[in-house]
Amino acid sequence: IGIDTWGVDFGLIDKNGNLLGNPVCYRDSRTDGLPEEVFANTDISRHYAEVGIQVMAINTLFQLCSMKKSDDILLKMADKLLFMPDLFSYFLTGIANNEYCIASTSELLDAKRRNWSQETIRALELPEHLFGEIIQPGTIRGTLKEDIARETGLGAVDVIAVGSHDTASAVAAVPATKTPIAFLSSGTWSLLGVEVNEPILTEEARKAEFTNEGGVGGRIRFLQNITGLWI
Repeated sequence: IGIDTWGVDFGLIDKNGNLLGNPVCYRDSRTDGLPEEVFANTDISRHYAEVGIQVMAINTLFQLCSMKKSDDILLKMADKLLFMPDLFSYFLTGIANNEYCIASTSELLDAKRRNWSQETIRALELPEHLFGEIIQPGTIRGTLKEDIARETGLGAVDVIAVGSHDTASAVAAVPATKTPIAFLSSGTWSLLGVEVNEPILTEEARKAEFTNEGGVGGRIRFLQNITGLWI
């Protein structure tokens, strides 16, 4: 079993493994105006040079800043942050971790190191314990819990981390025999870009609103978010 979903949204679980409330959709108005507020006191060029993600109010970074600003009790109670495919995998296996491709959509990952940007997390004063082990696509996350295996009749099936951001899986599935390739993945958003071996973190890339998302095999999807199939 492998799970992919849209990016940026997440659930919070407590120390007992319970989900603390329903995840909130990235279109919620709680992040309105937050990018301007955050970068009033932060060097946006330096930030992009580390995380490589286009600044958008929907990103996990601003969702968490919104919760911190409102003194949200759920953020105080939380033990782990799990992006949507991480959360579904956790429900199936009982094992909590964060897959690389989906984590890269958060604007909280060091694009070069392919791991959490502790500098960003500390600068925003976010709880460091929320951010768990980063695993790569192809990693076995665990096997189905006994009760689920029994109820479904599937037995001890492995749950495997795929490129769990849906665009990462879509690009990995492109049947190209030559590289580099350009891709256009259309859904809620359209993502237009290329796969590269290392992130492109220049000021020119930032001003052109390109983003460096994690891909399968440690590659980078250098792309733009453009209007998709929603108005």
